Amino acid sequence: MDLNKCVLIGHITMAGPKISWNDKGVATCTFWLRVDEPGKDGAVYSSYLPVELTGKYAGDAAEQLNAGDDVLIDGKLKYKSTGTRDGKKTGTIVVSTWFVTKAPAPTAPQDAPAPGQSHTQGDAWGAGPAPAATKKGKPRYPKWRPTAESPN
Repeated sequence: MDLNKCVLIGHITMAGPKISWNDKGVATCTFWLRVDEPGKDGAVYSSYLPVELTGKYAGDAAEQLNAGDDVLIDGKLKYKSTGTRDGKKTGTIVVSTWFVTKAPAPTAPQDAPAPGQSHTQGDAWGAGPAPAATKKGKPRYPKWRPTAESPN
C-alpha cells in the first residue's frame, strides 16, 4: 500500500505567498513554510519547506495569506522537476497541499469552541465547512477523494 500524507504547522516566510497560472489557466499558490523544532540543547532549529496549492482555492489563499501567518497544511510530498538556467534538469521535494488554513491562536479553556465548531471556520481553503463532531466530541474529517482540481 502506498501512503503519502503530510500534516504541518508552521509560519509563512517573509517572501509571502505568490500566485502563478499555467498555460491552461490553472492557478498555483506557492510559498515557503518555516517549521520550528526545539533541539536537545534547548535551541530552536528551523526547516524551510516549499509548499504549493493548485486549483480553484489557490487565488483565495494567495489573497488572504500573508507573510508571517501561522498555518496548518494538509497534503503530500511530491517530486517536482525543474530546469536550471544552463539547461540542466534538477528536482526538489515540495509539499503539495489540498488544505491550508490559518492556525488558531492559543486560547484559554473558557474560549474553547463547542464540539463541531472551529475557530478557523471560514478561513480554510479546500476544506468546506467545519467537520461534524463524533460522539466523543472530536471532529470527524471527511475522507479525501481525488478530483479534477486535486494535485496529482
